Amino acid sequence: MEQYHRKLINDCMPKLICVTSTLETIVDNLLEKNVINEWMKDYILEPQGDSVKKLYELIQGRGPKAFTDLCGVLKKTNNITAYNILTSKTSEKYKQKLSSIELLDTTFNNTIIECDVPYVKIHPERKQMKNADPLIGIYPMNSNPKGHALILNISDIKNNDDTTGIDVNMTNVNKLFKGLGYIIHTKADVTEKNIINVIDIFVDICYKEKANSIVVFIMCHGYTGKDSNRLSDIFTTDGFTINTYWMIEQFTKNGWFTNIPKLFFIDACR
Repeated sequence: MEQYHRKLINDCMPKLICVTSTLETIVDNLLEKNVINEWMKDYILEPQGDSVKKLYELIQGRGPKAFTDLCGVLKKTNNITAYNILTSKTSEKYKQKLSSIELLDTTFNNTIIECDVPYVKIHPERKQMKNADPLIGIYPMNSNPKGHALILNISDIKNNDDTTGIDVNMTNVNKLFKGLGYIIHTKADVTEKNIINVIDIFVDICYKEKANSIVVFIMCHGYTGKDSNRLSDIFTTDGFTINTYWMIEQFTKNGWFTNIPKLFFIDACR
């Protein structure tokens, strides 16, 4: 979803919540169009939290066609006022307003950790990948930097104990992936809404810069998912949960990163 569409939804959120009805029908239509999956449907409709708000927050991370599909479903389900809010010409001002804003600066504390000495030791007899046997089936890793690494540290969580030692872990993980040749993006104590936006924008960054690999490293509290298909959930700082399968799906659903190694590290209890 374009950033100005996300901005429009968030700015109009109170009004959208008031005028949106027949939520279950909307969700069923979005599921039928593969805009959301079954887990997301359950998440939106579960009694905890504002279901309409969860719909509009979650839809922002559902890919480039999500906004068009959402508007079509709103019109189909007779949510005409909500449809008009999102499709009116006033949305153009959000596109213009954001056209000069650097995406990275508005979203991430983008920090490249400088090391005085090499953190990762390279064996003197290492083989260059370009000279390797093509039958081995290795991933090409010739870019410099090697890719982008998103490191999320969620330690201040509502109704949960603080995670001890996480600052030390953050320092070590930053040094490690900097030493391996990655651009490091760090984000701390994100809410449910923020983490959806952060993941979405990080996906866009990785796609636009055509890096050879992607790393996502998350340190937080978590627990086992509600069923075997959900893997596990992690807590956001406002006490809500995000499913790890949903996170991984954001990097695989549209085929942008086919044949690119994607490494996911979830440092959380289950």
